[in-house]
Amino acid sequence: MVSRVLLTMMLLLPISMRLGPHRAAAQTDTAQTDTTKTAAIPKSKDNFHLFLLAGQSNMAGRGKVEAQDRQAHDRVLTLNQEGKWVPAVDPLHFDKPKIAGVGPGRSFGLKYAEDHPDVTVGLIPCAVGGSPIASWAPGGYHDQTRSHPYDDANRRTRLALESGVLKGILWNQGGSDGKPGLAEQYEGHLIKLIERLRSELDVPDVPFLIGQMGSFPERPWDEHRRAVDAAHRAVASKLDSVGFVSSEGLQHKGDQIHFDSASSRELGRRYYAAYRELAKDAPEPYLIRVSRIWDRAKHNAFTDLVRFKDQWFCVFREGTAHVSPDGALRVITSADGRQWSSAALLTSQDSDLRDAKIAVTPDGRLMLSGAGAMHDSSQFKHQSMTWFSSDGKQWTAAHPVGDRDVWLWRTTWHGDAAYGIGYQTGKTAQRSIRLYKTNDGKQYETVVENLFDQGFPNESSIVFLDDGTGQCLLRRDGGEKTGLLGTAKPPYTDWTWQDLGQRIGGPHMLQLPDGRFVAAVRLYDSGARTSLCWVDTAGGKLTEFLKLPSGGDTSYAGLVWHDDHLWVSYYSGHEAGEHDFTTAIYLAEVAIP
Repeated sequence: MVSRVLLTMMLLLPISMRLGPHRAAAQTDTAQTDTTKTAAIPKSKDNFHLFLLAGQSNMAGRGKVEAQDRQAHDRVLTLNQEGKWVPAVDPLHFDKPKIAGVGPGRSFGLKYAEDHPDVTVGLIPCAVGGSPIASWAPGGYHDQTRSHPYDDANRRTRLALESGVLKGILWNQGGSDGKPGLAEQYEGHLIKLIERLRSELDVPDVPFLIGQMGSFPERPWDEHRRAVDAAHRAVASKLDSVGFVSSEGLQHKGDQIHFDSASSRELGRRYYAAYRELAKDAPEPYLIRVSRIWDRAKHNAFTDLVRFKDQWFCVFREGTAHVSPDGALRVITSADGRQWSSAALLTSQDSDLRDAKIAVTPDGRLMLSGAGAMHDSSQFKHQSMTWFSSDGKQWTAAHPVGDRDVWLWRTTWHGDAAYGIGYQTGKTAQRSIRLYKTNDGKQYETVVENLFDQGFPNESSIVFLDDGTGQCLLRRDGGEKTGLLGTAKPPYTDWTWQDLGQRIGGPHMLQLPDGRFVAAVRLYDSGARTSLCWVDTAGGKLTEFLKLPSGGDTSYAGLVWHDDHLWVSYYSGHEAGEHDFTTAIYLAEVAIP
């Protein structure tokens, strides 16, 4: 039963009358597109997917409208001020007509339409600039716009529901509540808002996306803004089907408050990426194909993968067992990912070579890295090494790098420098990880001597964002044995760590072109397997979305995004019973909508 309060007579008036008689043109550098003509909507409600846009000005949009923002899409519509479905071009909102501009709603709708070719998207703009969360309750009133934000959103959404199905709610608000006496109450108010909307609109499980407020260096947050941000994150972690959307790295339009046009569009795409993680009916990633590409040794394991000069290169260790004195690093190559041949085999007289990793250097060479487990361990146990090649076939001699008994796991290039994390293999009391930096792959300097030392941290994977932020996926084998997600800004001396709450092995992480993070890891619950997972870097969560054909001794993947697909090299022993090998190398091609 919908609970309603008695509304004022003003609420019964059309929105246009409550906003006042004069409506100025929105800021734009192009001629206004005629959007007064009603658009055709699907005959079936199930094919008309609706999204409520709510909150305040950064949802309403204040970015400058450009030509691209006025290009109509025949399957992306908006409910205009008069309650008609029209082409969705910016500005979508009419809360403050003189300054309404580009917001995140339209770019969200375009991404949704792209991935759902059989449906039409209906956006329901209801955000109100400057509105505090108190006005987002039944009967709440906002004097600046002479409107009732919650009641208007409820009414307009009900009107839209006559034609379609509500698939999500996008929320961006909080700036008006980042004040003493308000910030402390914000979390409770937001929880009530979500529960009330879901109840009154009869959509108990609809995804609710909370967008982060703008955080700009020129205007640092005070303790009250930080409290609202913490409330956003807390609500996303406490309620089902609620997600948090980061605004990290986005820019303001010059006023230190509102996102510029490019940032607003990017925020919309981030909303969509977060939505896909929550929505039950979102297009699912699927395995296109998987093939066994190498099985000539008894034990083939610990892979990595790269594209170089229009060729595939896969590297791994081969030997007689998982641990054996004859370990060598094999390099294989392919033009199409189907037919593979050996390009090189790197061996050592004094060590078992292990855990091959491969990357392309800034000067256009291949760099192979690994570690030697010394046959004679009386002086030291392990030595990390690098090799270089211009063609993948002829390789330099090994260059010892880092410190002895600090296993340098993976080197990741970022601009002209590269970073890698090594873990100590000596006495238990010394088990910690160390951050290194190199400019040539041969000389490594220590950036942080003790990066982390709780729970025996070891294998790692670092991803660098466009703004230089480092994200690190880290394995631990002591204590609770749960993986960690680390974050740091340049110069990477100060890291914060989030506990992922589950055990992982052989981690590798990649950021997709749309900004999402995917990881390949070994999971241990319900049997060992190599799986692909979404990484929620804001909330510190790992969500499995695709188990690869695998089992037993498995994992250690290489990841490459190529031709709009994710390519994954890994090893597994799930077919060992049928062949002479104990483990083999596999290559999977995965479609990720």
